Amino acid sequence: MYSYQGQYQDTIYVQGANGIVTVKVRLLKDEEAESFLDTLDAAA
Repeated sequence: MYSYQGQYQDTIYVQGANGIVTVKVRLLKDEEAESFLDTLDAAA
């Protein structure tokens, strides 16, 4: 599970085994961020 706060947000919060993990996506393009989220969703 993840929370993505919109395309202009620079952090994704991922609920992981060790609690909430923050993933910086400032350097990612929107398409890359979307692909990254799809990967997280598939792994959930």
